[in-house]
Amino acid sequence: MAHTKQSYVEMTDGSTILRVNGPAPSNYELLARTVTGRSSNHIIYSYQLTAKKTRIWPLRFLDLTLSMKTDFVDFFVDTAVGPINTFDYTHTDGTTYENTRFVNDSLKIQRTEPGIFTIEVELEVAEAIT
Repeated sequence: MAHTKQSYVEMTDGSTILRVNGPAPSNYELLARTVTGRSSNHIIYSYQLTAKKTRIWPLRFLDLTLSMKTDFVDFFVDTAVGPINTFDYTHTDGTTYENTRFVNDSLKIQRTEPGIFTIEVELEVAEAIT
């Protein structure tokens, strides 16, 4: 299915919808499904935590108006409750990633000029990022 390119993204929990300017291009990181370490007698161990592939996607939302910033903060604090609740994230290419969550328990907000802001977050995405 072809997706329509758009200049904004949406985050929704089914009842609350956040729409803000799309983020700057970024890379994502695929997390290992295992935990490794070294025991007290220097034996290296590794065990699998999950079969689920998880990606961490850092996003930087630029040129947000005061209204967009306020809506973003409200969605983060009241709807997603930081990293607690999942939501659907629709990227600028129209692809929707279900069961996404914030990794962060706080928001990085920068005032770039009067009334214009940048917000940086990391999303945990269970689906392949296309």
